[in-house]
Amino acid sequence: MKKIISILLLTALHLYATPQFAREYNVQCSACHSAVPVLNETGRDFLRNGLRFSFDEKTTLQKLTEDRNTTYIPAAILLGVKYNSIRSDVKVAVKPFIAGTLTKEDSLFLTVGKNKNIYYQKNLHQQNHVIRAGFLSVYTQLSSINKIFSGTGTSCNNDDCTNIFKTPLQKASIQSLKGVEYSYKRADSLLLLSLGRTQDNTNRKTCVDKYDLDYANRTQIAASLKHSFNGYNLGIVYGKLQNSELTDYSIVSFLDKDFERFSAHIAYIYKKDKDFDYHGAEGMVSYKYDDTAFIKTTCSYDDDNLYNNSSATIGFEKFFNHILFSSYIGYRYNQDIEDTTFQATLSLYF
Repeated sequence: MKKIISILLLTALHLYATPQFAREYNVQCSACHSAVPVLNETGRDFLRNGLRFSFDEKTTLQKLTEDRNTTYIPAAILLGVKYNSIRSDVKVAVKPFIAGTLTKEDSLFLTVGKNKNIYYQKNLHQQNHVIRAGFLSVYTQLSSINKIFSGTGTSCNNDDCTNIFKTPLQKASIQSLKGVEYSYKRADSLLLLSLGRTQDNTNRKTCVDKYDLDYANRTQIAASLKHSFNGYNLGIVYGKLQNSELTDYSIVSFLDKDFERFSAHIAYIYKKDKDFDYHGAEGMVSYKYDDTAFIKTTCSYDDDNLYNNSSATIGFEKFFNHILFSSYIGYRYNQDIEDTTFQATLSLYF
């Protein structure tokens, strides 16, 4: 019986997301996502607009305070159950989401937990100039490249040190930070600059390997440039991490494309520190079976002096109105110790 329970829990049932936007505007999740959590062009504009489709519409605060007939609540909740096959334990997580527009220029996104995403956004001249401050990700406005492995069968939640596997993007010197970001958009080009301290999302009580702590609470600067043409998004990100002991430099280049029936995303990562050079690549292809169903596959490979890994995963996603069901199965292979690990996830976004 214990073995059966462990196998069932290994599917790592996660209940999470922020579908309040689909409910607020009465649209399908696929309006902004080519495959959750990957944003399409509409979704990227929605995000940059301060979580709205148009600057002419009522703000979320106005809808709540002025519209007496509204039943909309700008919040969602994460309920998660995670099984760790190495630690042989079960963890339950509850995470609230609150997001919306406060004024024509101001918006707020808040979710708490080990991976914090709490930021205030100021829009100046609508989309032209945007300032964000708080706990945030450098990649948010650039691309969905950091979302490639989110929720898949090979993802590393990075909340403990029992799993040495990290994807190339997780190893890059471009991490989630506590700081400020400025971006300027003109026509099809976007320039972004950010500065802050990296978030510490690691449970240090279980950490024994300094390699897992290298990215905690370090000064980070990043400069990024993205250009869109004929439906392609081509970009490059330069990042620098520094503390008293070590300085890392990374360059991430990425290419996204949304086609009629599928979307493709690829990222190449180069990292340099005083000891070695690092190269890695991640890719994802999502196929649109119909307006409510998607098949997604991802893969990664890296050349690392410490741990060389490759991984692949395949998943299925299905929309039910404002609810998304997804399932993934994947493997990762550590070439140094010739070890293969399989993992599966089931997710429900509501």
